[in-house]
Amino acid sequence: MILSDDCADIYSHKTLRASMGALFFVPTQRTSDLEKTLLDLREKGYHTYATTLNETALSLDRLTVGQKACFVIGNEGHGLSESVIEVCENSVYIPMTGGCESLNASIAASVLMWEIFKNSRR
Repeated sequence: MILSDDCADIYSHKTLRASMGALFFVPTQRTSDLEKTLLDLREKGYHTYATTLNETALSLDRLTVGQKACFVIGNEGHGLSESVIEVCENSVYIPMTGGCESLNASIAASVLMWEIFKNSRR
């Protein structure tokens, strides 16, 4: 898990409680230059996907996600910056039905991580 410098504190008591300790089993790193980090990941063979609702975004259910997938998730209020979206290989959205417009960042991250896990078992 790669976090930008302006990300919330992952060691706050609320975050630790919400993760139920899983945070201690997930390698994490902070970056002050998210765009450069994403470009470095692409050079290492990772597919980078900005989670955004734009006209070119791919539906998650139509995407084959491998273990070398990196989903970039913005905050609920502002989403991702244009510079981060542009550096990603593609954009992706989670299809939903009903009156739901969007998911919060943690729920979206859970769905996306499940896709990576599910496809790694095939």
